[in-house]
Amino acid sequence: MKYIKYLLLLSLVFVFTSCIKEDGDNIGKNQSKNCNKINDRISTSYTKKTGQKNSYFPNGEIVEIGCLKDDGYYRGGVDPRYSKNNVSGIVTDGITGLQWQDSSDTGKPWLNQVNFDKCLGQNGQVLDESKCSDTSGDTAISYCNSLSLAGYDDWRLPSIDELMYIADRSKKRKAIDERYFQHIIPSIYWSSTTFQSNKPMAWSVNFEVGRDFQSSKSAVKGVVCVRNNNQVQQDKYIRDDAKQIVQDTKQNLIWQDNADAKGKQLQWFDAITYCEDLKLGGYTDWRMPNINELFFVANRDEKEPAMNGVAFKNISSWGFYWSSTSFIISPDAVWSVEFANGTTKWPDKSNKEYIRCVRDGD
Repeated sequence: MKYIKYLLLLSLVFVFTSCIKEDGDNIGKNQSKNCNKINDRISTSYTKKTGQKNSYFPNGEIVEIGCLKDDGYYRGGVDPRYSKNNVSGIVTDGITGLQWQDSSDTGKPWLNQVNFDKCLGQNGQVLDESKCSDTSGDTAISYCNSLSLAGYDDWRLPSIDELMYIADRSKKRKAIDERYFQHIIPSIYWSSTTFQSNKPMAWSVNFEVGRDFQSSKSAVKGVVCVRNNNQVQQDKYIRDDAKQIVQDTKQNLIWQDNADAKGKQLQWFDAITYCEDLKLGGYTDWRMPNINELFFVANRDEKEPAMNGVAFKNISSWGFYWSSTSFIISPDAVWSVEFANGTTKWPDKSNKEYIRCVRDGD
């Protein structure tokens, strides 16, 4: 009997210490009690899954036993649903209803050179800021607007949110589903969205890593066009002042929006624990949002903050907010979003960043 108790004790020690890394990174102090817990929450989020299936220690090692309640654990959202017409090459997104051109041979500037010079008042041109949005001439927007493909002539350049929605951050070196998007290359593609903090620039997406960028409108970038196959749902947020939460009807999520959402900064592991332990608005099932959920709550048509400032009253504009999604190319870093303008970056997990927890809608 003593021998059996001894073996049992050793097995418990092994489970606990599996969450404590030799390099001093302790993810188990507050989470080890749930190391073997299987995720039994059913995701009701409407946002597409990031595709991340693993959890990662700071040194890049995979967490094996579910100690870490991150994106690799919850895998929240809906599975991608693409289909492709092999004759026309059109890819249909079954979630958004958008239809995509699948082409890589087109490169265009966002503005022609004359309008770009007038936008900045350079090279002998008189400053005219209205030219910052004049996309006439041989430009990306004009190309899509004049495209006739598969019997459709209502093509357009996608917004930054639409373009980012087809990015797959679980992929390395080509962040898109190659089974359907066979001709989009790991390069930078234009969106139709102007960068509000600097209007001679526009948002773009680098499909090598699946990250948003701000590019000079005079630069030649890739072009992929899109059309609506049905009505796209608009953002709608409902604030509950008493509970200090915001309902996100487009993503079917509920967001934390108390004072901590503006003032608290923690290291990544501690931030995950904070969300797991949060009790707010009568709910106890909070978690850290994945990068898709966090990215799409931003509004890149606005700035400082790039967010709905009526529904969300506690926003730190000049700081990054953690997501639960590790950067697959370098898992010691994590996707995060800054809400001054909505840009993303990959801070190290040892940094202290802001936190806005989320839960699935009912």
